Amino acid sequence: MDGAPLDFVLAEVRELAPPTAMRDPFSLLFHGPPAPLVAQGIHHLEHPTMGELDIFVVPIGADQEKILYQAIFN
Repeated sequence: MDGAPLDFVLAEVRELAPPTAMRDPFSLLFHGPPAPLVAQGIHHLEHPTMGELDIFVVPIGADQEKILYQAIFN
C-alpha cells in the first residue's frame, strides 16, 4: 500500500467449495479503516508472526466504521 501503513484486522477465513485434490480454496476478509479506500490490487502486507507477503485485495463493502476487503486463494 502506498503512503503510510494502515492497520487491517483479519475478520474471517472462509472455505470456498469445492476443494480440489490439489488445493483447498479459501477467502480472507479484512476490516480496514473507513478512510482512505485502498484500491483493488496487489498490496504488501506485514504481520508480526507471519511475516511479509503480497496479496491481491479487493474492497467489497463499507460502513461508517470500516471498509471490508477480500482476498481469495484458489
